[in-house]
Amino acid sequence: MAESMKLLFMTIDAALHEYPPTGLIILFDMKGVGLMHLTRIKLGCIKAFFEYCQDCLPVKLKTIHVLNSVYFLDKILAIIKPFIKKELYELIHFHPPNLNMEKFYRKYISKECLPSDYGGDLPNTRILHEMNTKRLGELKPFFDAEETFRTTYYNKLNSTSCT
Repeated sequence: MAESMKLLFMTIDAALHEYPPTGLIILFDMKGVGLMHLTRIKLGCIKAFFEYCQDCLPVKLKTIHVLNSVYFLDKILAIIKPFIKKELYELIHFHPPNLNMEKFYRKYISKECLPSDYGGDLPNTRILHEMNTKRLGELKPFFDAEETFRTTYYNKLNSTSCT
């Protein structure tokens, strides 16, 4: 889970680096999520994710759409809700598996902004993933420098030695 979140944050940083958006819409598809996934949830990761979304995201979060909501969504919400501020929770829209995508395009996100897997005009998610992986590889020096800076900063901040 931590690695997935790090990848998400790096992807957001890469998007901001290349073409800074005026706002961000997160689309999360719960297709394939099962009850066993609840046992893998790490509260520290959930807390970090929502702190990032609420307090550190370097772009305005417009909305979060959760597609293919599962029947045990109430259990997931019970776990994550303590970490979500009211303002952020109001930005989340849950959509059932039988969602009418034509209505979704008209009301929320246009087809030209979605991958073909969702009936959109962009390449499918596999191709977009490959493109994202390539872009992150190109930005490796940037991410290495940023991680070195952050590690050095926190080490100095938490140093207990007096000079």
